Amino acid sequence: MEMGVTGTGIACVLMNLAIAIAQFWYSNYRVPELEGVVTWPNQQSFMLSGAVSYLRLGIPTIFTQLTDALGNEINVLICGVLDVVAQASQIIMYNIESQGYRVG
Repeated sequence: MEMGVTGTGIACVLMNLAIAIAQFWYSNYRVPELEGVVTWPNQQSFMLSGAVSYLRLGIPTIFTQLTDALGNEINVLICGVLDVVAQASQIIMYNIESQGYRVG
């Protein structure tokens, strides 16, 4: 609890790494329908077929995620006024909540 800002950074990196590993493991080994979907990008990943449909769907999603991220950053700044422990707790809880939405 005495690591301060450095501890907050380490906690965020470890949490995001754990989320990435959990998502990869869950999508490849726990859900048989997604077995071949999560792969490394290859040359075909960068082809422009279907780009217009992708952009029609993706642009509104970008603005939705932008407002969500800005709201989170405002919460982090407000918690930062209190103390570092409250700020770190808020960041970790947001990561856990985000993981719940992705999986659930």
